[in-house]
Amino acid sequence: QSDLVAAADPAVDAQLQVELAATMTALGSLKAAAEGGMAYDQMLAAGNKAGEALIMASLEALVTQAASIERAMTVLGLTAGGFEGSDSLDTPRPHFNGPSSAPLNTAAQLILLVSPALSQTLDGLHLPVVQRMVADLVKIAAVLTPPVDFSRAEPFEVRSGGAASVRRRDTGDAFSQFSANMPFDRQMDFNLGNALFTRTWVAAPSSTLASDGLGPLHNARGCQDCHLQDGRGHVPAGDEAAVSMFLRLSIPGGTSPDGVADWQATQADPTYGGQLQLCRDRNRG
Repeated sequence: QSDLVAAADPAVDAQLQVELAATMTALGSLKAAAEGGMAYDQMLAAGNKAGEALIMASLEALVTQAASIERAMTVLGLTAGGFEGSDSLDTPRPHFNGPSSAPLNTAAQLILLVSPALSQTLDGLHLPVVQRMVADLVKIAAVLTPPVDFSRAEPFEVRSGGAASVRRRDTGDAFSQFSANMPFDRQMDFNLGNALFTRTWVAAPSSTLASDGLGPLHNARGCQDCHLQDGRGHVPAGDEAAVSMFLRLSIPGGTSPDGVADWQATQADPTYGGQLQLCRDRNRG
C-alpha cells in the first residue's frame, strides 16, 4: 500500500510512484506499437531500432521499478524478495548486438507477461456488490415465477418452444416449418415426410407405384386435404364440402381407466369402426 510506504518514508514512496508511472508509460507505448502492427517477434528482430528502443525502455523501467520496490520493502521492514536476475535483464542492451536475439528470451518473456495485463480492463472486478433496486428485484421475481397459464407464451419468453422455436410467420406457411434446432442431416427426412403428407393418393392397382394404396374407405385422398397448410381442419362455410371434418363413432363398452369416476366407457362400432369414412373406392366394394 502506498500510504504505508509514504508514512514510513515519503521520499521512497514518491520515487516509487514516479517509477511506476514511467513503467506504465513505457509498457503502454509497447502495447500501442503491437496493436499498430509491430508484433513482439518483429520488435526483437536484428536491426529493428524502433523495436529495440521500445523493449529497452520497458526493460529499463521494470528494472528501475524493481529496485524501488526493494527499497520500499526495506522501509516497511519486510525481507527483500531477492529478485532473480539474468544476463539479459542485468545487462540487456548488449544482447541486441549480433545477428541473433535469442539471449533476450528472458526479457521478452517478461514483456509478454506484463503487456497482456495492460490490455485488460478491471470493470466490475474486485468491486463491492451494488444492491439491486426494488424495481429490478420485482422484475426478476416476475421472470422466475412458475407459469400458471399454458394457453399462451409468458411475457418474458422469447422462444416459447425452446430451441425448437422458429421465426414467427403470418403467412400460410406458419405450420410448415421444421424445428429450428433440427440438424441438417435430418432436414431431408422432414422434406420427404412433407412430400408424403401433400401427395394425392390413388387406389391400387394403378399406373403409378409411388402413390397407390388408397382406400377402400377414406375421408380424403391426401393428408393435406384435411389439414390445410399443415394445420387443423375448419368448419365448412355455406355449401362448402366438409372435407376437413369427420364423425367419430362408438358404442358402450370397453374398460374404464382406474381412478376416474363416472367414466363412460366406449368402444369402436363393430361395423364402421371408430370413425365414419365419407368416401370409398367404387372398385373395391
